[in-house]
Amino acid sequence: MPFDLTFANLTERAVQYNARASVADFDAEMRLYAALAAESKTTCPAVLDLQYGMGQAERLDIFPVAAASQPAPLFVYIHGGYWRSQRKEEACSMARALTHEGVAVAVLEYTLLPEATLAEVVREVRSAVAWLYRNAVLMALIANAFMWAAVRPVVISPRCCWAMHGRAALTCRKMWSRAFLG
Repeated sequence: MPFDLTFANLTERAVQYNARASVADFDAEMRLYAALAAESKTTCPAVLDLQYGMGQAERLDIFPVAAASQPAPLFVYIHGGYWRSQRKEEACSMARALTHEGVAVAVLEYTLLPEATLAEVVREVRSAVAWLYRNAVLMALIANAFMWAAVRPVVISPRCCWAMHGRAALTCRKMWSRAFLG
């Protein structure tokens, strides 16, 4: 299925790219998003700020699964913000639900625009995924069972996302079990 990023006109594109207009109170939703991430960090074991490249922003956080579930598939999350805002530190709210279902989580940081070009951001993300692949055994991961997502954080409210994470985690685990684990 082809993916088309064209819009009927510039007004339609502006509406689709306006994250602040996607919820009633953007600032409140971002505070909730950060609070849910902080909760995940306090309830899940994590290895924070692993350097995957030479740049200052080229860091990632890994939320491993319990030893009994290792090696584990990995969900790689590329935080939202249209490449211009947000940070990995506020983007790990799904870690608790996914690790509970046996899916490890990696949350990537990258250099934001305009400090970097979009091509540089893509290079950094590719570098992070390659680093994760090369270090899969050390991190108790299944190297050929990576799935990733890049989304803006408030397409739907974090409250809704948080409620769905448990179902999504179970669906991801079942999918990985069929596809990679036999």
